[in-house]
Amino acid sequence: MEHIKQALYKYSLFKEKQQTNYLKNQQNLKNVKTGEVLTLKYSFDSKQKEYVKTIEQKVNALVSLAVAQNLKPIFITLTVPSEFHPNKTLKNGIIVINKKYKFVKLDDAIVEAYAKLRDIYRVFYKRLKNYSKNVYYIKITEPHKNLIPHMHILLFIEKEQLSNIKNIFFKVYKEYKLQRVDYDESILNDNLNNAVGYIMKYVLKTLNSNDEFFKRWLDGWRKKYKIRACEMSNLPISIEVYKKLYYNLPSDLKQSIQKEIELNKQSFFEYFIQNTEVHQIIYKKEEKNM
Repeated sequence: MEHIKQALYKYSLFKEKQQTNYLKNQQNLKNVKTGEVLTLKYSFDSKQKEYVKTIEQKVNALVSLAVAQNLKPIFITLTVPSEFHPNKTLKNGIIVINKKYKFVKLDDAIVEAYAKLRDIYRVFYKRLKNYSKNVYYIKITEPHKNLIPHMHILLFIEKEQLSNIKNIFFKVYKEYKLQRVDYDESILNDNLNNAVGYIMKYVLKTLNSNDEFFKRWLDGWRKKYKIRACEMSNLPISIEVYKKLYYNLPSDLKQSIQKEIELNKQSFFEYFIQNTEVHQIIYKKEEKNM
């Protein structure tokens, strides 16, 4: 397994170099007033930190919306069926070859396992929406030690639908013959606001580690197999709008907002949701005179 991680590490470096070379070939940006020239650069560490910060902002905003609507949390872990795993662990802790494993190449097992996880979740979520229209979700996908992906999912749903949702989930579990699942309705009952810290520990574990080799091979794993680290419900403003607002605020206004959100224990994302309206502008071609 170590040699596979080494290959993924190198793949991450290759993709970084590819992005760096691409930006080198782009035209530099020049401030016509000051004459300052901005060279476009790609930094792996900066991108990682920016992504973690953005995700944390969005998670804060999503949890706040769920709390305001008195939604209840469910924490789920999804793992694909046995045939996707090259090895299995016996009750005595000994790891043996899994005779049900159906793949020749690990690459194929990882790609198909991710597709299976997405399919299982899609079916579950579609059935869930038949009972409850007011649902928020946060999904984190990460690898097992054997590099086969699994999902951690935090759902927020209406309290009166808890029993229905549980029945739906376990029907899906049996239907797909899943190897292992976790389904917990009480993990955050003591303090729902802990949901942010709880889900962020998974984000930080995989995206903000101090282990350079771990960060790199994990980045290679995601990029090679096109696996999304974190997905969540759409909010009233998108990540793109948030970034444009946040990074284009005048420094004095940003400092003023910072004081306000700290006082209200908010995030910038929450502040923008509450104080921003997004309008769609539709251009209509003028009809030509006949």
